[in-house]
Amino acid sequence: AVSQIGRPLLAKLAERTGLFGRPGGGVLLVATGLRSVTVMNKLWKALLALPGVSRVEPRRIVLSDTGDEQVHFQLATQTSTETLGTALYRTPVAGLRVQVVPLGPSALRLDCVPAQDLPSAEPVDGEAKAP
Repeated sequence: AVSQIGRPLLAKLAERTGLFGRPGGGVLLVATGLRSVTVMNKLWKALLALPGVSRVEPRRIVLSDTGDEQVHFQLATQTSTETLGTALYRTPVAGLRVQVVPLGPSALRLDCVPAQDLPSAEPVDGEAKAP
């Protein structure tokens, strides 16, 4: 009798809280290189604008002493990881350059680098320009 009552209640709780993942699909996005809350919020808005994404939920923030922090987002969507990855790669996020790597059928990794940290194509003062 307890299991007959408990299972439906547990299913409702899991659906409401996302305890066992979202029914009907979703994609886990593991982002690295987000160095501030401001950058994380910009990425969050960009994720919400992706095709087919109805909700973005931060799931986990992992900080490390080595600087390899990770932010895990759960995207509520029916869109494939390939389509999301392509759209995310093409979506400009202010001040970031990104690389998208598939981690499986329902997970993506997004490596972010601030644009100012990338080498410039402009010559440094004193360097000769190529003809």
